[in-house]
Amino acid sequence: MEPLFENKYSWTRKMLREMNYRVYRPWLIVIGTIAALMLALLVFASVKTSTPFVQYLSLPVVIFFVIAVLYMFLPLYSAVMTYSRMAKLYESAPDVTVRFFEDRFIDFTRQSDAKLDLQYAQITKVMETNSLLLVKLKGRFVIMIDKNGFTRGSADGLRVFLREKMRSR
Repeated sequence: MEPLFENKYSWTRKMLREMNYRVYRPWLIVIGTIAALMLALLVFASVKTSTPFVQYLSLPVVIFFVIAVLYMFLPLYSAVMTYSRMAKLYESAPDVTVRFFEDRFIDFTRQSDAKLDLQYAQITKVMETNSLLLVKLKGRFVIMIDKNGFTRGSADGLRVFLREKMRSR
């Protein structure tokens, strides 16, 4: 049986970073907003009053702000560490082929001979970045699809196909 869509790519740090920022984005926005509001509240309170309450509040707010700033770098750190682990394990960047059939899709990594046979019912969300389609599955697992890596079909066609599959469940 021939696949309807086929996508081939090799992992890069840029792809992993792009995927991580897109996947973590909702949390980055929430934590960044809370940190900024807490810092603004602390500055406002310290300017308007000089009560001991502000002094006791300062340290936790500053600690939370530092943690929030570090969290902003988590997607970058995660991408670098994942790429380094894979490069060390396989002695090269993993080469991935994803094939989409009418009833299922298969993710195959050449270096490890790892083959994931997946059902469309497992898809929870389809996300997009400038160069990737991201197929999020149950259990926090994400399949990357390089928009420029199609050997059969196109990114636009796959996006429509996946949305139809998700609607028909």
